[in-house]
Amino acid sequence: MNWTINNNGIAGFTLAAWNACGVRDKRDELAHFLVEQSLDVALLSETWLRLSDSLRFPNYCTYRSDRLTGRHEGVAVLVKKDLQHKPLYVSGLHFVEAVGIEISIRGLGRLKVFSIYAPPCRDCDWSDLDLLLSADTPVLATGDFNAKHCSWGCRVVNGYGRILVDYLSTLASGTRYHVAR
Repeated sequence: MNWTINNNGIAGFTLAAWNACGVRDKRDELAHFLVEQSLDVALLSETWLRLSDSLRFPNYCTYRSDRLTGRHEGVAVLVKKDLQHKPLYVSGLHFVEAVGIEISIRGLGRLKVFSIYAPPCRDCDWSDLDLLLSADTPVLATGDFNAKHCSWGCRVVNGYGRILVDYLSTLASGTRYHVAR
C-alpha cells in the first residue's frame, strides 16, 4: 500500500491520498490503515468499484463516484463522521472524474478537498479543473492525473503532462500548487 500522507502543518488534521489500483480486495488493509494512522480524510483514486460494491468503514462517511465506462476508474473520499463537512457535487465535468467534500478545519477554516481521476485518452482538456478550482475557498485536489512531466520528477513527458504544466502556468498569481509523483 503506497500512501501519500500529509498534515500540512495543521495540528490535529491528517489526510492521505492513495491510488488504489482496485480497492475491492484491499478493504481490510485500508480499514487497518485508517485506524492505524487515525486519518481524518482519505482520498482514493482508481477504486475500480462497481455500483454493487460496498465501501463502508466504521466511523467514516464515504462519498464516491464509480464510472460505468472504464475498468480502471472510480474515486472516493472517506471522512471521519465527527468532522464537520458536506459533500460537493460538481456538474458539467467532461474529462476528469471527481468527488469532493468541503470540510471545516479548526485553525484553518473551510477547505474543499477532491479526489480526481483523469483517464488516459488522446483528447484531454483540463478545463474541468476550472470547475473544481474556481472557488473562494482553498482547494486541495489529489489523484491520478495520468500526466507525466519532468517538472515533477518523471523521466518522460506525455501530452497530459505538457497540457497540465500549461494549465498550471495560467493560474492566478499567488496561487500555490504542489505536484508530486
